Amino acid sequence: MPSLTAAATLTAPSRLLGLSIMSLFIALGVYLGSMYTAELGTLKGSNANLAVLLFFIIFSTWAIFEIYLPLNSKRVDQITASMVRNEEDRDFQLRESGNSRHNIRPPTAVASSETSETGHVIREALEASIRAQEDSLKAQKALLELLDSQSHLLSCR
Repeated sequence: MPSLTAAATLTAPSRLLGLSIMSLFIALGVYLGSMYTAELGTLKGSNANLAVLLFFIIFSTWAIFEIYLPLNSKRVDQITASMVRNEEDRDFQLRESGNSRHNIRPPTAVASSETSETGHVIREALEASIRAQEDSLKAQKALLELLDSQSHLLSCR
């Protein structure tokens, strides 16, 4: 399990690169906007500087969405999943509050079945993890034996 410091160190270059690219776009936009508002542009035509500024804004917006959305699609999926989960929880609570008024069934019946299913999944995951660790240990022992045999052969020469 990596530490928080290691994770932050490994992700820092990509975050800094993204920050520098965004800073470049913002600075260029401010420059082009200043050139247009102060009428300092050297382009011929009455709206040439405005056209450059608008093209830059449209292209920058398109480029940011083209890059930003795929990179953050996982975050969008998590948000939509949590919204669906919240709606299901709300519906469950409404059903249970309606059932408790009429004494149809206790609300713990559903929770205990969900807990047993979750416990079963966790147990299977732990068993698979133990098997994987055992296989890894066997492979490491075999590698150690191979290295020992090679070093023994080299020392005999």
